[in-house]
Amino acid sequence: MTVVRWSMILFTVLSVTIAVPVDAQQLEPRNYTNIPVGMNFLMAGYGYATGSIVLDPSISLQNADVQNHELVLGYARSLDVWGMSGKFDLILPHAWSSGSAEFAGEFHERKVSGWGDPRLRLSVNFYGAPALSLKLFASTGVYARTAGDFDAVGVAWQYRWGGGL
Repeated sequence: MTVVRWSMILFTVLSVTIAVPVDAQQLEPRNYTNIPVGMNFLMAGYGYATGSIVLDPSISLQNADVQNHELVLGYARSLDVWGMSGKFDLILPHAWSSGSAEFAGEFHERKVSGWGDPRLRLSVNFYGAPALSLKLFASTGVYARTAGDFDAVGVAWQYRWGGGL
């Protein structure tokens, strides 16, 4: 075997065995804001996006156009977690998408909709933001705080029977 071939084998083996997971974070404004215990929040959001899709010229897909409608529903409740302020969130996303394109000279169109992955989150302010009633909260100042959360993301499955796009 040549040096180049051994180098390629060594590079492949090292790439597979020394692979390191990449971490990411989700930034949500006011996620750890201290709020009075027992408060309930309902949330709703809507998004719309439409437009053409730019593709690699080597793909025989042309004139691609997509329209997306997104709806997010949520519920949150503030909690007393052993004397620390906390919050429980439930988030349910739903999307409707439709699109059309020419593939190999033939026109295709598709519409899909479904629920996204539901998210449950428990946030706790570990230090500096005690659990307070509404009356005590109104008469207390702002605290510096240290917080963390636990997310559980479910999987929403969508099955489609039959062929086609």
